[in-house]
Amino acid sequence: MTAVSVFPEQISTPNLPLRKHGTWEEFWDLLKTSEYRVEYHKGEIILEMSYEPDPHSKLANRFGHLFELIFDNSDFEIFNSNRPVYITNCESVFNPDATVVQLPKELYTYQPGMTAEVSPIVIAEVLSPSTRDRDFVEKLPCYKQIPSVRYILYAELTHPMVYLYERDTNSGEWRHTFFDTLDSSFELFGKNLALRELYKRIEFPYGNAR
Repeated sequence: MTAVSVFPEQISTPNLPLRKHGTWEEFWDLLKTSEYRVEYHKGEIILEMSYEPDPHSKLANRFGHLFELIFDNSDFEIFNSNRPVYITNCESVFNPDATVVQLPKELYTYQPGMTAEVSPIVIAEVLSPSTRDRDFVEKLPCYKQIPSVRYILYAELTHPMVYLYERDTNSGEWRHTFFDTLDSSFELFGKNLALRELYKRIEFPYGNAR
């Protein structure tokens, strides 16, 4: 069975995401050859967009850039959406827009040369109309089940708004805070992250964030 046969004629449709029941093996086979971003969730293979709109790409890159500044030593690795994260308890593989991993790290190995991160400490997603339902309803509960994750960040594209989910290291409970002005800022592991820097050069419907 070829990877593409998991998705028949639908493979060429622009109406993403596409979902279809598939096996774990079919998912990894498709991951090798697909031009689309491929994810897996509880027995379903999901094709996400291969083309990112300019603002989405810019904001995802801003997350990566600021993470590089905050986690500026050899104890950490920063990844973009090309790096999958395997969530054991959810039977899922997602591709966050930005991920921070602390070394030494754990990896899931499907076969030599095909691995996924297992132990991220920070996950960031850029919200878009086509993905926000999945981001909140499907992905967020799964991200919270990753034992190593301390922070989850969701950022709006149409206006300055960041949803911050922070795990209490003592109780394990999650705290939810949101920040909705360019003058807002918050801390990750004691380092400041300002919305004005995150949204730098991002064009909103009503103007620019400079």
